Amino acid sequence: MPEGMAVIQWDDEVGPVAVAKYPKKLKKGLDATTLMKVYGYCTLGETEETPKPGFVSLSFDEFKVGVYYGGLTLHLRHQPSMVMLVVGPDEEPEDYKDALTEVGTKLLINAYDDSYKKSLRSYYTQISRYTQMTQEQRLANIIGEPVRKIILEDLLEEGTISVPDVESIIQSEMGKKVDPELVLRPMVRQGIVQTGWVEGHPSEHVFLIRGLFILRTVPIDLVRKIKSGMLPKQVAEKYLEEARKIHEKYINSIKRNPTEYLWKDALRLYKIIINFTTYDLLTKLREGPLQTDHLFTLLSEYKKSDIMKAVARLEKMKLLTRITDDSGNEFVILVADVSVNLVYPRWLIVKTVQRYNEGEMTGKEASHYLEMLKAFHPSNPAVPSFE
Repeated sequence: MPEGMAVIQWDDEVGPVAVAKYPKKLKKGLDATTLMKVYGYCTLGETEETPKPGFVSLSFDEFKVGVYYGGLTLHLRHQPSMVMLVVGPDEEPEDYKDALTEVGTKLLINAYDDSYKKSLRSYYTQISRYTQMTQEQRLANIIGEPVRKIILEDLLEEGTISVPDVESIIQSEMGKKVDPELVLRPMVRQGIVQTGWVEGHPSEHVFLIRGLFILRTVPIDLVRKIKSGMLPKQVAEKYLEEARKIHEKYINSIKRNPTEYLWKDALRLYKIIINFTTYDLLTKLREGPLQTDHLFTLLSEYKKSDIMKAVARLEKMKLLTRITDDSGNEFVILVADVSVNLVYPRWLIVKTVQRYNEGEMTGKEASHYLEMLKAFHPSNPAVPSFE
């Protein structure tokens, strides 16, 4: 468990200073000598042409630190530019690399005034929890960030946008200038986008290489088990009928307004995925139907009241149903699962050709993107399998 965290900002008179910390009693690593060593190590050789944002770890006699550095732009604007996590000598800062990068990015984006200091405890908690997150949760977390969601929506439609357009989206959504690299970095790290330069274009571009979707799905394996007789007949019949109605309603809602409905629903489902209580309950129900009174043993790390709140929340979201058999036993059963998927954007191959033919893309831009889609096709053995 980390001992604490601090936000570091450069002061022209005294050098790097901790402008915020949690817990307030934290002292390790915050003396002037250590902060100067940390700041110097992170920025050594950095220029505007060769910035060095990212994660570094350093060891000292009595402690170690993991540092997320936001880059020279923040330094030059006299904004907080580093988030430092202090751990004991027996811990490894590298264990918190993903957590500190993701949460540190979020923190620095919001550190344009002092209001972020009130949320420092929450950021610290997020770092601790992030280390427990599954890949499914980490991907869902990207859609939960409003600016990234808007950028992703545009990319799913167009395939590529320029970095100045990304800056405009950030300015419009957040009302301030933020280094676009801070916003894009988690999307790059998760294999959703790539950035690069197109010959003849004055600015860098962002290219979608995987679409990210959060959808409801039919729990096929569970339905097969229930049809095969794993539940009392009257419970199984009632479940299958209810599941059918719920999925028919879901499909009809999509047909009425696919884009708007799916994005709204994705945000609702995102909240289920990133909440540990509801997510752990969902995970248990993926294994099969459960009697309500068995939940308290299977999820013993949570209070009974929190478990029942999670049951009620998933029931309200039409993800589970509760059915009582003739003997008075109540069963909690998954009627719809949540699927977080990275998908190869095949539709953008045709869309890119159309945009070129209609004059919306230059030949070099279209060619560059099509070559990139070819390089990241799932058939390429060097490409990680996301599907």
